[in-house]
Amino acid sequence: MATRNTRYSPEVRERAVRMVFEHRQEYPSEWATLTSVATKHGMTSETLRHWVRAAEVDEGLRHGLTTHERNRLRELEKENCELRQANEMASSAGSLSAGRCPTRSARTSRLTPWRWRSTREKLRSSQGWFTTSTG
Repeated sequence: MATRNTRYSPEVRERAVRMVFEHRQEYPSEWATLTSVATKHGMTSETLRHWVRAAEVDEGLRHGLTTHERNRLRELEKENCELRQANEMASSAGSLSAGRCPTRSARTSRLTPWRWRSTREKLRSSQGWFTTSTG
């Protein structure tokens, strides 16, 4: 599991974002505002830009997933992965590698029973093994 960088406290983050919103009109461009506020708080302009974009989405000023929606999506994806693992273990002998959710490429590369059957029938028909009943 990836760890989050908690170098800046939530209070510093909120204050920096608030300062960008309050002082936008004093600078010729948004980047100039971001650079000025970021240097005052000892962070990079890009870090502050990401925080400002997230705040704009959360306040409805910009399109995108809000922080709450993004967290909920992450939870649902994790739950989906766990359910997929449980289904895989229930349907087979549990051959998951190290208990991780299989990647999309690993899931799609496996032959499902219906794919296996159609592949088998194609092989038989091309080699003359497939016989049809005659009436």
